[in-house]
Amino acid sequence: MISLSQLKFGSLSSSLIKEMFLLHIRTMSTISINTHNQKQDKTQVNTGILLLNMGGPETTNDVYDFLNRLFSDKDLIPLPVQKKLAPWIARRRTPSIQEQYAKIGGGSPIKMWTEKT
Repeated sequence: MISLSQLKFGSLSSSLIKEMFLLHIRTMSTISINTHNQKQDKTQVNTGILLLNMGGPETTNDVYDFLNRLFSDKDLIPLPVQKKLAPWIARRRTPSIQEQYAKIGGGSPIKMWTEKT
């Protein structure tokens, strides 16, 4: 068994590491609304599909800011000590994500495809 003090996390302090492992409870709620009339014939029911995206960096230079915003958003990714952890993760991930975007043209095609439709 490895203790927290044995782990190596670069510049992160041991108190920060301990906070990362504390249990954080978030309450999320969803509401389901049934608008289908029980008497309605099932052949008359329409199905809709809503597609959403979180955007993406337009250029490789935008990758760090995009990742930082992504990891800082508590509704998307709830992390303990998020203010300190989000920039740290973004800095570590930026170079490899920039390489991936460079392979597909230097940025996310999401905006182009969204505006095209």
